Amino acid sequence: MSQRFGKLPFADLLAPARRLASLRQQHGLRASVVDVADVMAEFSNGISDPRALQAFLKWTSARWSPKPRYVLLAGLGTFDYKDYLGFGGNLVPPLMVSTPSGLFASDNHLADLDGDGVPDMAAGRVPAVTAGELDAYVSKIEAYEASDGGDWKGRALWLADRASAGADFPGQAESLVPDVSAMYSPDRIYLTDGTITASRAQLMADLNAGAGIMNYVGHGGIDRLSADGLLVSSDAATLTNRERLPFMTALTCTINRFEVPGYSSLGGDLVKGPNGGMSAVWAPTGLSLDSDAHTLGDIFYTRLASAPGARIGDLVREALRVYGSAGWERSLLSVYNLLGDPAITLKAAPASTGGGGAPLPEIESPRRGASRLHPPTE
Repeated sequence: MSQRFGKLPFADLLAPARRLASLRQQHGLRASVVDVADVMAEFSNGISDPRALQAFLKWTSARWSPKPRYVLLAGLGTFDYKDYLGFGGNLVPPLMVSTPSGLFASDNHLADLDGDGVPDMAAGRVPAVTAGELDAYVSKIEAYEASDGGDWKGRALWLADRASAGADFPGQAESLVPDVSAMYSPDRIYLTDGTITASRAQLMADLNAGAGIMNYVGHGGIDRLSADGLLVSSDAATLTNRERLPFMTALTCTINRFEVPGYSSLGGDLVKGPNGGMSAVWAPTGLSLDSDAHTLGDIFYTRLASAPGARIGDLVREALRVYGSAGWERSLLSVYNLLGDPAITLKAAPASTGGGGAPLPEIESPRRGASRLHPPTE
């Protein structure tokens, strides 16, 4: 499963990675840039192996003071470790994890240092292949964090697929609105029969106007929201909301599946969009479960409402921790991965707490009905 690391173009990504590290230092964090080639040399004898990344993170947790709190993997990774298919781009190889629905990439698992299924560091990835892609992302985040915001930062784009057999996606989306209504004004786009053209036009206009957050509930595929294509990968390059970037959550399937050679994911394309898109996308790299995903989303948005000014990675990791302690389907802990920088401080309409990472208050996980497989869009 491994290959000689050799001279891959990861070194080209070091300069934009250092730009992002400098930005984090300006915001009061200590940041280090580590060449993945050095990690492979030290922890796997120069063989490219994702387990070396986990070993390195364990090593830093045991020896660095303070322990790392956030880890950003800067570079695409695929499951074709030996590049048999010839697509290349395996700069930061993903750890593939077994789930009831198959093998999927899990950066959360890389950051799970004690084996309890919950990441011990807030992990994220920018699936860039070139320095230009990573540099464009850093420029977007610089603009986003430099913006003092406007009306857009208090807007929530609230999306839902059309209802299907056994799944009332608009109803599920609506049930999450109370969690965010104190901080965001929801702009709802709920699909029904015959509304896709108007809904797409409204969504593109709303995205270009900017929003603080965006959530989607419904079916999804590697390149799209809904079988109808409410939002598709090719839309990412057309967006112009440069500093008005929503943080996106999606209770769906596979839109963050970055590890398939020769394919790009919707989540990855939205993060890498050169002139707009998303600040980060929290969504599955694999198949999800409908009611369990709804519970995870409820936990996340309850947590967000109680912690304005928190960093994205802290919100995600705490939501996974609470969810994991409640006995729900554990594969979601592996597949709900973050694309984007986990150290981003989320913008919202109320004044920020300013600390960007203060301890989050304890909450209990809600209980819902029995889980049901959320099938992928064909």
